[in-house]
Amino acid sequence: MKKISLLFVLVLLSACGATEIEEPEGGGNQADSTVGLTFVSGHFGSYWDCPGDAYQPQQPADAGAREGAPQEDPGLVAGDCAEGQDCSGFLNCESAQVTLQIQNSGDARIRGIHVREIQILNGEGEVAASLPVLSVDDMDMEGFDGQLDPGVTSTLRIEFQGPHQVRDLLGDGTDRAPVRIIIEVEEQKPAGLETPELEALGQIAT
Repeated sequence: MKKISLLFVLVLLSACGATEIEEPEGGGNQADSTVGLTFVSGHFGSYWDCPGDAYQPQQPADAGAREGAPQEDPGLVAGDCAEGQDCSGFLNCESAQVTLQIQNSGDARIRGIHVREIQILNGEGEVAASLPVLSVDDMDMEGFDGQLDPGVTSTLRIEFQGPHQVRDLLGDGTDRAPVRIIIEVEEQKPAGLETPELEALGQIAT
């Protein structure tokens, strides 16, 4: 039996459309969501030359000392440019990102649109990790003010911290995985979107 999160229950509206998220307690008098979400594209980025920028599961701060593991050098990591080194050409460093369309299907302006969480899912559909959101931008304008007028559709690009290796994070040998994007809006129930399986960008020879 799949585990059900204690924080929310997902009511699927479509395979790749908006998902309304019902909070079990403390939801107050939130209205039904008028947010429509459509997946456009996405990938887990490229961290071949900057593994330190990739998502790392949280571990106790003293775990290395307890187990006698060597302490990692905080200096240069693979792919970094040492002083005096020629670093011309491309580096395999790009954040993970998802592009989606967000639509206000209601008759009033919605405010406070916020990407609450990006969850990477394993093969059983369970949450394997919550990946930190780095930025949200409206592709049609600079930045994003978190507002959307009735009937308007905007295209958002969400950058987030992807895993260095998907298979290492999930532990099941796969290089692909879907993510679930959870969107919060003022005075409405949260909405979500589960994407198709994403994968990392290929390595470019430098």
